[in-house]
Amino acid sequence: MVMAAILGLTFAQSLQAQRAATAFWQVQHPPFSKTTGLGLNAISAQSDQNVWAVGHSSVRWDGATWKLVPIVQRGGGTLNLTGVAAFSTNNVWAVGSFVNRQGRTRESVEQFDGRSWKVLPDVSLIGQNLDGLVEDEALTSISAVSPNDIWAAGYIGIEPPCDCIVPFIEHFDGKKWRLSGALLTTDSPGHFQFLEGINEISPTDVWAVGFISINGALNGAPQAFHFDGSQWTPAFVPGAEAARFNAVTAVATNEVWAVGESNDKTLIEHFDGQQWKLVKSPNTQDFENRLFGVAAVSGKSVWAVGDHFMGDGHSLVLHFDGLRWQIVASPSEGHDSHGTILFGASALTSGHLWLGGTFLAKHLPPLRPFVLYTDKGR
Repeated sequence: MVMAAILGLTFAQSLQAQRAATAFWQVQHPPFSKTTGLGLNAISAQSDQNVWAVGHSSVRWDGATWKLVPIVQRGGGTLNLTGVAAFSTNNVWAVGSFVNRQGRTRESVEQFDGRSWKVLPDVSLIGQNLDGLVEDEALTSISAVSPNDIWAAGYIGIEPPCDCIVPFIEHFDGKKWRLSGALLTTDSPGHFQFLEGINEISPTDVWAVGFISINGALNGAPQAFHFDGSQWTPAFVPGAEAARFNAVTAVATNEVWAVGESNDKTLIEHFDGQQWKLVKSPNTQDFENRLFGVAAVSGKSVWAVGDHFMGDGHSLVLHFDGLRWQIVASPSEGHDSHGTILFGASALTSGHLWLGGTFLAKHLPPLRPFVLYTDKGR
């Protein structure tokens, strides 16, 4: 009888959470290629009528419907866009990487001009000697305050004697992409250092975050780097076990948030203008909880997204109300899915919020786009 009562209570609570999620969120299903599918890695809302999401292709929300907009595929492998920044309907930037016919990773920058995507030349360090030849280069994220002030971050792979992966950052001034930092340090040999997120507050205040792994082992530690207008410097961040930062956002110089995961649990840290501090973040009862994206409406409304899973994965949404972080019930794809992951978030000051991700369908093609929208994001 006691067990029956507990199960009944659990079911009632789950049903209540589902109803709350349905009332708060609108599930949107962008179109995708019937042969290759489409997984979404990043999302950017410039207005209610101009929202872009990217992955192996791109989709655009025009205020009424989502439309599939093909990207330029490169090399012998599929291009995977991992960052996007929308300025207007005829000026959208995206970055990512692809594997060429020789099996090497190469970076890519594309711009949408209102008609189609075009590949633009950016900084390539391939073949240069940085304590070993640069063999691989990838971009993971993009951020900007204007079309003439754009930042992109990622990493480069260097052959021996360095035999390492180091952070890589480039900047666009409206005319040309230029190298801003290849962050080699005395700790670089044998280390794998990845940048996963970048956020510009102003031309003299930019943050990039990621993680470091020794010899590729699962022993990561979160990393953060700051640009003051002249140079990039590493910042001290509190340690966490098997941890990584996946994304960063900022409301102001003293309101910066970085999110990720630590030892299979959510990781959130805050920069108050002076130092980074660990912040208590909630988790579900599932085995693993991860955060991949973060966006701020204001200092009293910050959203972080990811997934949690024990077997099949489910969307995970956390909200900061100015005092504490809490889990917000969110829907996942239904019976036709093996799991749902939210990778990106984008917010307008109006409180309109888009969350972009992917679900793994039980039928071909497996990767399909998944978007959550709400106008209650304040």
